[in-house]
Order: sequence, then structure tokens, then C-alpha cells
Amino acid sequence: MYYQHFNLSGPPFQFTPSAEVLYPSKSHREALAALEWGLLHEPSGLTLLIGEPGTGKTTLISSVLARHLEHVRIAYIANPRLSFDEILQIIARQLGIAFNSPQRLARLDALDEYLSHARNERVTVIIDEAQVLPDRVLEELRLLSNHTPMRPNSLRFIFVGQPEFLRRLESSNLRQLNERIGARAMLSALRPNEIQEYIDFRLRARNGSAQEVFSSSALKTISDHSGGIPRRINVLCHNAMLLAYTSDSKRVRGQHAKAAAAEYEDLFVTATVPRPSDPSVQEKPRPRWWSAAALAMLGAGVFGLTYLWSLNSYSHRDRRGSVAASSAVANLGRRGADDSLGRMGSGSQPTKQSANGTASAPTGPVLVSEPPAKASPPSQLRLRQIRVRLGDTVAEIARRYLGSSQKLDELIAANPQLANVDRIFPGDVIYLPQSDSSAPSEQ
Repeated sequence: MYYQHFNLSGPPFQFTPSAEVLYPSKSHREALAALEWGLLHEPSGLTLLIGEPGTGKTTLISSVLARHLEHVRIAYIANPRLSFDEILQIIARQLGIAFNSPQRLARLDALDEYLSHARNERVTVIIDEAQVLPDRVLEELRLLSNHTPMRPNSLRFIFVGQPEFLRRLESSNLRQLNERIGARAMLSALRPNEIQEYIDFRLRARNGSAQEVFSSSALKTISDHSGGIPRRINVLCHNAMLLAYTSDSKRVRGQHAKAAAAEYEDLFVTATVPRPSDPSVQEKPRPRWWSAAALAMLGAGVFGLTYLWSLNSYSHRDRRGSVAASSAVANLGRRGADDSLGRMGSGSQPTKQSANGTASAPTGPVLVSEPPAKASPPSQLRLRQIRVRLGDTVAEIARRYLGSSQKLDELIAANPQLANVDRIFPGDVIYLPQSDSSAPSEQ
């Protein structure tokens, strides 16, 4: 394996959550304390933990489960895409409750009897990925937490989800649940000074260190492109180590980290483009080859007839008609006439003014093309597409990819699709203008 190439005892950047690799950052310590408070002391019985994808929410849950706290019984639901009855069945199975009837009332009575005998225990249900729970199921869980309100050992719930779950709780449908939640914690991304400590923490768990495996330029590149998200740091470090391994380098260099970051961002942009295989995307039927050829021949014929008709029209036009036309145009004013003539289609040409003020006949047809639409950036500006990361600003993107925040005007000009350049969101597509400095900054 590649980790042996770096004299490590195992793969340092695994993607599966594990309590052994929990890096104790300030935010993670506070979130862990909130989980323990919700398990043992929260009087409302409802606790909420919110964090962006990849920040380590499931790793925190694994750490809590691995502690085996005394007098605490935990039921953990990792996949909440279930009905309320299915969730109730999972809770009963993990707590060792036997159901003698499939009816909901009988199952609730069995759970109530279990709680009445568990006087010295705290019974808690942890629900991961809570943002996918339907409103109806959330309301059922709130009512379930009210099932034994007068008992100190009533059923507790800890909801762990992404920021959209917090926004859902603000809706009128979930107002009662939102008002009942007592302890709340927000898990944030790692700070810049914590990113290198996190990499070193993971490597030391495998008998290595960040200074031995990564160069300073590689660490800076990973820090700049990770956004402080631990899962993204794992992916970038893992891929950079693989690239160094394939090039027989004993140390991860800056070029390895830059290649890994470029590959990750390109794959991220590609993955967000709808593909015809997706049933939600309907692919337009492709015309047969003979249909396309017939359409092309028909278009060429119409163009040729139009061109011949315009030549014949100009050859039979007399001078009086030209003078009359130029007089009518002159009444519109010089600028209005130029604009009107410029917008005339194929087969028209502005008349020329002679010295005595009369107009001479046009010499031949002129094809005037329409100006390009402004629905999307010009094709020559589409050198590369990138995705906005959490915490990005337009000035920060200009500094990172164009080499200087002074290139802000060029970046804004290349992105007319942005309604407000002061408000960009993670996942938005940004077009980088064609420039000699379009490579990511190494400062």
C-alpha cells in the first residue's frame, strides 16, 4: 500500500468516521460537550447539533458511542429515511424491547413500560442526517418525547443535521419542535492554524508527522483549497500522497498537492452537471442524419434565393427611388438614420451622401449580423469553471485564481450571470477570464 512508501503504520486519511481520529479542535470540543449535556442533563429532552457536510458530525457521534457512558442507553439511527413506525421499531430493537403486536399503540405502551422500569438510566435517541426527516415524522417524534413528561427518565432526542435543517425548523410547521429544543451547538470548519495541526494529528496516529510527509508548499495548498472541512482535507491529502507515491517521491511536494486540488475541483464541477442518464433530465431526441442534411440543403436554398432576389432588386432600382429613400431617412436625423440602416437585415446597405447633398445608389448587398446575446459569458472567457467554496468572496477568488485582488473587475466582467457580486453562495459556478495569471495563486 502507498502508506508503506512513507513509512507509516496504516492509511492516515480514512474517510470512515472513527472515534480514534477525532481531532479536538475548539469547535469539536464544544460540540462534544453539547452532546454529552444532551445525553445526561438537558431538561427539555431535545438537543440540536448543526454542521456543514464533512465537518465531523458523525465522528463526534462515534466518539460518544465509544465512551459507553454509565447509566446511559443510546439508540442510534444513521439512516432516517424511514417512517415513524420503522424508527420506533429500530429504537425498540436497539434497546432490547420486545413488541408483541404490530399496532402502534401496543408498541408505545411497551416503550412506556420500558421507561418506567429504567429509573436509573438516561435513554436517548441520536438521529444523524436529521435534515432528511419529513415534517410529519418530526412532529411524531416531538409527541413521542412528550409521552412521559413527568418522569426524569423520559425519552431524549439528539438531532444531528446540516444547516438546511436549522432553516426548516424556522418554518411554521415545525414551530413547536423548534421552541422545545434546549441545547444547541454549531460545528464549524477548522481555522487556518488548525488545518496543519489536524494533518499532523492524523499522521502521528500512524507513526508519522506532517513535516516528514508534506512540504510546506503542499501544506499551504491543501489549506487554501480545503476550506477547513476535515473530509475535504482527507481527500486532498490522500490523493496528493498517491500522486507522490506514483512519482516515487518520498515527500509530498507542492505540485502533487496542486494536482490533487485541481483534480478534486474539476470533478466537483463535473459532478454537478446534469447528465442524460439522470431520469430527471430529459435528453432531446437526436435527428437522423438524413433529416439534418435535408434541413441544411433547405437553408442553403432559401439563402441563395434571397441573395439573388436582393441583387435583382438593386439592379432595377432607379436613381429617383434612391433619392426618395435617402430623403425619407434624412428626416429621421443622421444618427437615427445610421441606427435604422445598421439594423436592416441582409440585402440592405446605407446610402452614401454626395457633395451636393444627394444620395448615390448602394453598390451591393451587405450582410449585417446581430450582436451576441448576453445570457452567458463570451466563449473566449470560458477558460475554466470553478465552484464557490464556503466563506469565499469574489475578491478572494480573484486573488486565488487570478493572482491578485486587483483583477476583480476582470472577474466580474466574466460573470454577468451574477445578480449581486457581493452575495455568492457555496456551489455557485464562477467563470475565470482568459489571462496569463489564471492559475491559482501561490502566495
